[in-house]
Amino acid sequence: GQIEGIEITLPPAEPAPEPELDTPEVVTETVDDGQIVFMVQILSSSKALGAEDPALNGLQDVKEVKSRGLFKYLAGATGSFETAKANQAALRQLGFADAFVVAYKGKKQIGLAEAIRKTK
Repeated sequence: GQIEGIEITLPPAEPAPEPELDTPEVVTETVDDGQIVFMVQILSSSKALGAEDPALNGLQDVKEVKSRGLFKYLAGATGSFETAKANQAALRQLGFADAFVVAYKGKKQIGLAEAIRKTK
C-alpha cells in the first residue's frame, strides 16, 4: 500500500508456527469415602483389559468396575461435575470419542442428575 507517496513493502508472511499440542490433562482428585465422585467412563468391555491394553491408549490411573457382566473403565475421579466435564473433553481429545461422565457414591453408580443436585 502507499502512504503519502511512500511505498511500503512488507516481507512475505511467515507461516504461523504449528501450535504445540498440549497433551490434554485428566485431573484426578482424592474424594472422601461416602462422598459423591464423578468419573468419566471411557469404555466398557465384556472381558477384563490389562493396564497395558492398547484400547486404553496408555492412559494411567484407569479404574476398572465390573457391573452386570461388563467391565467399565473409568478415569479422572473428582468431586466436581465441572472438573468431570473438563476431563470428558480431555479424554475425547485423547481418542475416547464415546467418553461420558458417570457418578458413584461409595461403590454404587448413581444417576448423574441426582449426583449433580446433591453436590450443588
